[in-house]
Amino acid sequence: MAILGRTLILVRVISLFLTMLDLFVVTGCGSSHSALTHDLSTTSSSQSIDAGNFCTTAGTLDDSCVTNAIHACPQSGTCSVSLSAGEYTFSNPVVLSRAGVVISCAGVNSATITVPGNYSAFIANTNTIIRNCHFVGDNSLITPHNHAIDSGGTGGIPITGVQILSNDIERFDVGINTGLNTAHWTISGNTIHDNVYEGMLLGANTYGLAGDTQCAAEDNCGKHSIINNIIFGNGRNGIDVNSSFNDIEDNTVYQNGGTGPVGSDRNGILLYSVSGVGSVDHNVVHSNTIYSNNTDGLQLGGGVGGSVSFNEITNNNIYSNGNDGLHVVSGGGQVSGNTVNSNQVTLNTKFGILLDAYNSGELNNTMITNNLIKNNTAGNILVLGATGTVVKGNN
Repeated sequence: MAILGRTLILVRVISLFLTMLDLFVVTGCGSSHSALTHDLSTTSSSQSIDAGNFCTTAGTLDDSCVTNAIHACPQSGTCSVSLSAGEYTFSNPVVLSRAGVVISCAGVNSATITVPGNYSAFIANTNTIIRNCHFVGDNSLITPHNHAIDSGGTGGIPITGVQILSNDIERFDVGINTGLNTAHWTISGNTIHDNVYEGMLLGANTYGLAGDTQCAAEDNCGKHSIINNIIFGNGRNGIDVNSSFNDIEDNTVYQNGGTGPVGSDRNGILLYSVSGVGSVDHNVVHSNTIYSNNTDGLQLGGGVGGSVSFNEITNNNIYSNGNDGLHVVSGGGQVSGNTVNSNQVTLNTKFGILLDAYNSGELNNTMITNNLIKNNTAGNILVLGATGTVVKGNN
């Protein structure tokens, strides 16, 4: 009898444990999970949630599924929201209302997010991760103003640590727009194509980065890592950089800038500064393949009051662009101390490398060394109005 009593007690303890465990299993959708949402939001443990279980209307895959799942996340720690195979139609932007949310789709060939209106798909927060999704905007809008991913773009303490990984992004106004006052984003392994304007826009940052002696407010630090993306067919620049200390490496950038005549903002990669934007200094553009863009393959441009200085352009393959391969230009700004080393610049419609200063702009101390520059239609290197230029060791 003693043994039987102890056995019954043990069975009751196990039963009670399983009942309590069931309270933490998220299976509801709509109003059925509202009480559970409150319980989850007060915990700090890691949580993984299937957005398909949180749709306001059962069986309808839309933005509510994702928003409701995010609201069910704990207030701290990492929360992963998964989007299973299917087409999700977003009628409103999904705001990542807390830091550390991971949006993980089933794959670019399986989970598609369509955005038919003038709004962005996701508004990122600090340490947001968005990966393996296929984003489709509506480029038929007369005045498009939507992005697959942005930060809200207004200001305040910088949104940092965002990772955008292995997505396919097409047909938006701008594919990815970091917005104002962001830093330390990693944008890697994405295919970004056929957007109305830029494929990617790295906005200015008017805030300093705490603990970083390189990055006071006036330094306009982005410190973004743009790595191994494929960027093509966008109506303006493939990558448009308006901040400093970014790494742009191992990207393939082609056929950006539309099919019309050459002109401004129709380049493969643009580093541009003007008064009010902040300096665009100390960027590294390394080992990219840049070809068949409408105007310049790569342009460094300093407008009135701007600074584009101490950037490193190394080991890129720049060819068959509609204007110059590399165009370093000062139209009233300070463009100084840039290094162009070990690049291959060939077969461009005008010059391989053009340095051009006008409108009282300062263009000085450019180092052009150890590059392969040949078979460019108008000439290989032309220097206009620049001072202190060093050209040596080129073939």
